[in-house]
Amino acid sequence: GDAVLSDFLHPEDQHKILKLHARLSNSQDDDIFSVQYRMKHRDGSWKYLHSYERVFLRGEDGTVKQKIGVAVDTTEKMVMENSLKESEEKYRHLIETASDAVYLIAGNGDLIDVNRAACQTLGRTKEEILRLNISGVDPNFSREAFLEYWKTTPLNSPRLFETSHLHSDGSLVPVEVSGQKFKVGEDIVFFGIARDITERIKAQAEHDELQARFMQSQKMESIGNLAGGIAHEFNNMLAIIIGNNEIIMDESPVSGIIRESAEDIRLAGLR
Repeated sequence: GDAVLSDFLHPEDQHKILKLHARLSNSQDDDIFSVQYRMKHRDGSWKYLHSYERVFLRGEDGTVKQKIGVAVDTTEKMVMENSLKESEEKYRHLIETASDAVYLIAGNGDLIDVNRAACQTLGRTKEEILRLNISGVDPNFSREAFLEYWKTTPLNSPRLFETSHLHSDGSLVPVEVSGQKFKVGEDIVFFGIARDITERIKAQAEHDELQARFMQSQKMESIGNLAGGIAHEFNNMLAIIIGNNEIIMDESPVSGIIRESAEDIRLAGLR
C-alpha cells in the first residue's frame, strides 16, 4: 500500500486513491467506483490508468479485506486530449490577443464567437454580440444577402473585401475583411478577420487632397509659363509694330489722317 503510493503512484494523484479507499470502506458491496490516476512505468514514464473497483471481501467487523477491480490504460487517449486542450488554449490566446476583430459565424448567419478586439470595434460586450446575427454587425448584409454572397465560394477559399461594421453608438467603422467558409462536422461555419481601416482611409483622403493640390499647382504653373511665353512673343511683335510706326510718324506730315492713325497706334502700344 504505502510503498506503491510512494514509489509508483504520481504524487498529485495519491489523494485520489486515498479517497477511493475511504469510499469503498463506506460503500455497499455492489457499489462500483472509478478513478483516474497516473502510475510510473518501468521506463520512467507516467501512464494514465482508469480503474473500476468494488469490495470483494469484508471481515466480520465490516472492514474491507479485499477489493476487486480492473484498470484500463488510457495514456494515448489522455495524451491526445491534453494535446488538444493545449492546442485549443494556444488558439484561444492567439485569437483573444489579436489586434484585429475575429468573428466565427454559423451557417445561418448567427454569431458563434468573437474576440476582445471585435468587442472594442463594435463597442459591445461579447454576450451582446453573440445575440446578434450578421446584419447586426454588418448592415450591408442581410442574413439572406450574406448567405447568397458565400453560396458560390468554395470551402477553405479565402475572400477579401471592404465593408462597414456597426458600432453601438450608430457610427459605421470601415473594415477590410478576410473571410472563408469551412466545415465542422456536417455544419458550415464562416470565419472572418476584420481590420479597422479608418486611419488608412483618412490617410488616403489626405494623400488624394495633397495630390489634387499638387496637380492644381502644376496646372497653374503651366498656365503661367504659357502666358509668359505668349506675352514674350507679343512684346516682340509689339516692338516691331511700334518701331515701324515711329518710322511712319517721322515720314508723315505733322497733321492728317495718317499722322492721327500713327499716333493712335503709338498710344495703344505704350499701354
